[in-house]
Amino acid sequence: MNKKLLVKELLLEQKYAELKKLAAENHAQTLRYIQMYLFEDINSPLRWEAIEALGYLAKEYGVKEELAYRNVIRRFLWAMNDESGNVPWSSPEAMGSIIANQPELFGEYTPMLITNALDNPMCHRGMLWAVGRIGKVNNTLVMRFIEKITPFLSAADADLRGYTLWALGEIGYREILPRLANVQGDQEKIYLYREGRLDWVGLDELAKEARAKLEKAV
Repeated sequence: MNKKLLVKELLLEQKYAELKKLAAENHAQTLRYIQMYLFEDINSPLRWEAIEALGYLAKEYGVKEELAYRNVIRRFLWAMNDESGNVPWSSPEAMGSIIANQPELFGEYTPMLITNALDNPMCHRGMLWAVGRIGKVNNTLVMRFIEKITPFLSAADADLRGYTLWALGEIGYREILPRLANVQGDQEKIYLYREGRLDWVGLDELAKEARAKLEKAV
Protein backbone atom coordinates (compact mmCIF):
# COMPACT_ATOMS: atom_id res chain seq x y z
CA MET A 1 0.00 0.00 0.00
CA ASN A 2 1.08 3.57 -0.70
CA LYS A 3 2.72 4.93 2.49
CA LYS A 4 0.62 8.08 2.52
CA LEU A 5 -2.61 6.05 2.32
CA LEU A 6 -1.29 3.64 4.94
CA VAL A 7 -0.70 6.54 7.32
CA LYS A 8 -4.26 7.72 6.66
CA GLU A 9 -5.64 4.28 7.44
CA LEU A 10 -3.62 3.98 10.65
CA LEU A 11 -4.74 7.43 11.77
CA LEU A 12 -8.41 6.67 11.24
CA GLU A 13 -8.04 3.39 13.14
CA GLN A 14 -6.00 5.08 15.90
CA LYS A 15 -3.22 2.54 15.45
CA TYR A 16 -0.49 4.71 16.92
CA ALA A 17 1.78 1.78 17.68
CA GLU A 18 1.82 0.96 13.97
CA LEU A 19 2.63 4.60 13.18
CA LYS A 20 5.50 4.31 15.63
CA LYS A 21 6.86 1.37 13.63
CA LEU A 22 6.61 3.36 10.40
CA ALA A 23 8.44 6.25 12.05
CA ALA A 24 11.18 3.89 13.18
CA GLU A 25 11.74 2.99 9.54
CA ASN A 26 11.51 6.54 8.17
CA HIS A 27 10.74 9.18 10.77
CA ALA A 28 10.88 12.23 8.49
CA GLN A 29 8.55 10.69 5.92
CA THR A 30 6.02 9.53 8.51
CA LEU A 31 6.01 12.93 10.19
CA ARG A 32 5.52 14.63 6.82
CA TYR A 33 2.59 12.40 5.83
CA ILE A 34 0.84 12.92 9.16
CA GLN A 35 1.12 16.68 8.77
CA MET A 36 -0.55 16.50 5.36
CA TYR A 37 -3.77 15.44 7.07
CA LEU A 38 -3.81 18.51 9.30
CA PHE A 39 -5.48 20.31 6.39
CA GLU A 40 -8.67 18.24 6.53
CA ASP A 41 -11.99 19.85 7.47
CA ILE A 42 -11.87 21.44 10.92
CA ASN A 43 -14.24 18.85 12.41
CA SER A 44 -12.88 15.88 10.49
CA PRO A 45 -11.88 12.92 12.68
CA LEU A 46 -8.87 12.42 10.37
CA ARG A 47 -7.59 15.91 11.15
CA TRP A 48 -7.90 15.31 14.88
CA GLU A 49 -6.20 11.93 14.69
CA ALA A 50 -3.29 13.59 12.86
CA ILE A 51 -3.06 16.15 15.67
CA GLU A 52 -3.13 13.36 18.25
CA ALA A 53 -0.55 11.30 16.35
CA LEU A 54 1.94 14.17 16.26
CA GLY A 55 1.84 14.27 20.04
CA TYR A 56 2.18 10.51 20.30
CA LEU A 57 5.25 10.46 18.08
CA ALA A 58 6.73 13.46 19.90
CA LYS A 59 6.43 11.50 23.13
CA GLU A 60 8.09 8.46 21.56
CA TYR A 61 10.77 10.19 19.48
CA GLY A 62 11.04 13.71 20.91
CA VAL A 63 14.38 13.14 22.58
CA LYS A 64 15.95 11.30 19.66
CA GLU A 65 14.47 13.62 17.01
CA GLU A 66 14.35 16.82 19.04
CA LEU A 67 15.50 19.08 16.21
CA ALA A 68 12.85 17.69 13.86
CA TYR A 69 10.07 18.55 16.31
CA ARG A 70 11.52 21.96 17.06
CA ASN A 71 11.51 22.69 13.34
CA VAL A 72 7.90 21.54 13.08
CA ILE A 73 6.90 23.78 15.99
CA ARG A 74 8.72 26.75 14.47
CA ARG A 75 6.88 26.26 11.18
CA PHE A 76 3.57 26.22 13.02
CA LEU A 77 4.51 29.41 14.88
CA TRP A 78 5.41 31.11 11.63
CA ALA A 79 2.14 29.99 10.04
CA MET A 80 0.23 31.74 12.82
CA ASN A 81 2.04 34.99 12.07
CA ASP A 82 0.07 37.30 9.76
CA GLU A 83 3.28 38.17 7.93
CA SER A 84 3.75 34.57 6.82
CA GLY A 85 0.85 34.76 4.39
CA ASN A 86 -0.03 31.16 5.29
CA VAL A 87 -3.34 29.79 6.55
CA PRO A 88 -2.52 28.57 10.08
CA TRP A 89 -4.70 25.46 9.74
CA SER A 90 -4.32 23.26 12.85
CA SER A 91 -1.10 25.01 13.93
CA PRO A 92 -2.07 25.72 17.57
CA GLU A 93 -3.68 22.32 18.06
CA ALA A 94 -0.68 20.48 16.60
CA MET A 95 1.72 22.49 18.76
CA GLY A 96 -0.44 21.85 21.80
CA SER A 97 -0.40 18.11 21.18
CA ILE A 98 3.39 18.04 20.84
CA ILE A 99 4.00 20.22 23.90
CA ALA A 100 1.52 18.30 26.06
CA ASN A 101 3.33 15.07 25.27
CA GLN A 102 6.82 16.52 25.81
CA PRO A 103 6.38 19.49 28.18
CA GLU A 104 9.94 19.37 29.49
CA LEU A 105 11.44 19.46 26.00
CA PHE A 106 9.05 21.85 24.29
CA GLY A 107 7.12 23.66 27.04
CA GLU A 108 9.17 26.80 26.38
CA TYR A 109 7.15 27.34 23.19
CA THR A 110 3.85 27.65 25.07
CA PRO A 111 4.00 31.45 25.54
CA MET A 112 4.74 31.93 21.86
CA LEU A 113 1.91 29.60 20.88
CA ILE A 114 -0.61 31.56 22.96
CA THR A 115 0.70 35.02 22.04
CA ASN A 116 0.79 34.31 18.32
CA ALA A 117 -2.65 32.71 18.39
CA LEU A 118 -4.20 35.60 20.35
CA ASP A 119 -3.05 37.95 17.60
CA ASN A 120 -4.78 35.87 14.92
CA PRO A 121 -8.56 35.29 15.33
CA MET A 122 -8.32 32.24 13.06
CA CYS A 123 -6.28 30.58 15.78
CA HIS A 124 -8.41 31.35 18.84
CA ARG A 125 -10.34 28.08 18.77
CA GLY A 126 -7.22 25.98 18.35
CA MET A 127 -5.34 27.96 20.97
CA LEU A 128 -8.04 27.29 23.57
CA TRP A 129 -7.87 23.56 22.81
CA ALA A 130 -4.07 23.67 23.10
CA VAL A 131 -4.32 25.52 26.42
CA GLY A 132 -6.57 22.80 27.83
CA ARG A 133 -4.37 20.04 26.48
CA ILE A 134 -1.15 21.55 27.83
CA GLY A 135 -2.71 22.85 31.03
CA LYS A 136 -3.93 19.42 32.06
CA VAL A 137 -0.33 18.19 31.99
CA ASN A 138 1.33 21.29 33.44
CA ASN A 139 -0.91 24.25 34.19
CA THR A 140 2.03 26.47 35.15
CA LEU A 141 2.79 26.73 31.44
CA VAL A 142 -0.53 28.48 30.75
CA MET A 143 -1.61 30.19 33.97
CA ARG A 144 0.21 33.43 33.22
CA PHE A 145 -2.22 33.92 30.33
CA ILE A 146 -5.39 33.13 32.27
CA GLU A 147 -6.68 36.71 32.11
CA LYS A 148 -6.41 36.54 28.31
CA ILE A 149 -8.28 33.24 28.20
CA THR A 150 -11.24 33.69 30.55
CA PRO A 151 -12.90 36.48 28.47
CA PHE A 152 -13.61 33.88 25.77
CA LEU A 153 -16.34 32.55 28.10
CA SER A 154 -18.41 35.52 26.90
CA ALA A 155 -17.58 35.15 23.20
CA ALA A 156 -20.40 35.27 20.66
CA ASP A 157 -19.01 32.11 19.03
CA ALA A 158 -20.27 28.95 20.75
CA ASP A 159 -17.09 27.08 19.82
CA LEU A 160 -14.98 29.61 21.71
CA ARG A 161 -17.25 29.49 24.77
CA GLY A 162 -17.28 25.72 24.79
CA TYR A 163 -13.55 25.30 24.27
CA THR A 164 -12.93 27.77 27.09
CA LEU A 165 -15.20 25.86 29.47
CA TRP A 166 -13.41 22.63 28.66
CA ALA A 167 -9.93 24.19 28.88
CA LEU A 168 -10.55 25.85 32.26
CA GLY A 169 -11.80 22.56 33.64
CA GLU A 170 -8.70 20.76 32.37
CA ILE A 171 -6.43 23.43 33.84
CA GLY A 172 -8.16 23.31 37.21
CA TYR A 173 -8.89 27.04 37.38
CA ARG A 174 -11.29 27.09 40.35
CA GLU A 175 -11.71 30.86 40.29
CA ILE A 176 -14.08 30.45 37.38
CA LEU A 177 -16.61 28.39 39.37
CA PRO A 178 -18.98 31.31 40.19
CA ARG A 179 -19.36 32.08 36.46
CA LEU A 180 -20.38 28.57 35.48
CA ALA A 181 -23.95 29.11 36.64
CA ASN A 182 -24.33 31.65 33.84
CA VAL A 183 -23.44 29.00 31.27
CA GLN A 184 -25.51 26.10 32.53
CA GLY A 185 -28.65 25.91 30.44
CA ASP A 186 -26.86 27.00 27.27
CA GLN A 187 -28.29 24.60 24.71
CA GLU A 188 -25.83 25.28 21.89
CA LYS A 189 -23.68 22.33 20.82
CA ILE A 190 -20.18 22.10 19.42
CA TYR A 191 -17.73 19.51 18.19
CA LEU A 192 -14.93 18.91 20.70
CA TYR A 193 -12.10 16.39 20.46
CA ARG A 194 -11.27 14.94 23.87
CA GLU A 195 -10.14 11.64 25.32
CA GLY A 196 -9.47 10.24 21.86
CA ARG A 197 -12.87 10.96 20.32
CA LEU A 198 -14.73 13.76 18.57
CA ASP A 199 -17.91 14.57 20.50
CA TRP A 200 -21.00 16.61 19.62
CA VAL A 201 -21.59 18.11 23.04
CA GLY A 202 -23.75 20.82 24.58
CA LEU A 203 -22.28 23.80 26.38
CA ASP A 204 -24.49 23.07 29.36
CA GLU A 205 -22.90 19.62 29.61
CA LEU A 206 -19.40 21.12 29.34
CA ALA A 207 -20.26 23.55 32.14
CA LYS A 208 -21.39 20.67 34.35
CA GLU A 209 -18.26 18.68 33.56
CA ALA A 210 -16.04 21.69 34.29
CA ARG A 211 -17.78 22.24 37.62
CA ALA A 212 -17.32 18.60 38.60
CA LYS A 213 -13.60 18.73 37.77
CA LEU A 214 -13.03 22.02 39.54
CA GLU A 215 -14.90 21.03 42.70
CA LYS A 216 -12.64 17.97 42.94
CA ALA A 217 -9.46 20.00 42.32
CA VAL A 218 -7.28 20.64 45.35
